[in-house]
Amino acid sequence: MVATKDSDPVDGSEVEPGQTITYTLTFTNRGTGTGEVSYVDDLGDVLDDAEFVEVTSVGDGLEVEDPTDSALTVTGTLEAGATSTVSYTVRVLPYEEQGDHVLTNHVTLTGIEPPSECDEDDPTCTSHPSTIPPEPAPERPDLPRTGLDLAVPVLGALLLIGAGTVLYLSSRRRRLGNR
Repeated sequence: MVATKDSDPVDGSEVEPGQTITYTLTFTNRGTGTGEVSYVDDLGDVLDDAEFVEVTSVGDGLEVEDPTDSALTVTGTLEAGATSTVSYTVRVLPYEEQGDHVLTNHVTLTGIEPPSECDEDDPTCTSHPSTIPPEPAPERPDLPRTGLDLAVPVLGALLLIGAGTVLYLSSRRRRLGNR
């Protein structure tokens, strides 16, 4: 019996709070007779950063127990040459509610301790780092008004120019009229 694991988004992709990850476990009986499936998907390093949503599909010959003690158990029987899959989803928690901000899990034979690291070439392991949310922009305080409001001085200057023009023209008219 051979077990492999895939995920959507793919292994190594960064994930964001609120995003769902779909994991698919594939079991293939490469033997010549009926084979027993007895595997555990260790979710301990997933459920500190995400919540289990649901098992979305269970293939022929397999049974799945919802996670207990941070482990999803898959059991069953497959005929020689048969392949069957199990899929489930998790939702990434808000960043401040996460544990180590990396969702890593291994599928292993029941009773086998999962490795502590997820080797890049390991087909039974996936790992997704959680993105660090951007820092919110600091709120800008209202700045006090500085400087001078120019509307009043400009209006006053225009009035003086207008009054000066009127006086000049009336003075000129009087002078021209006296000749």
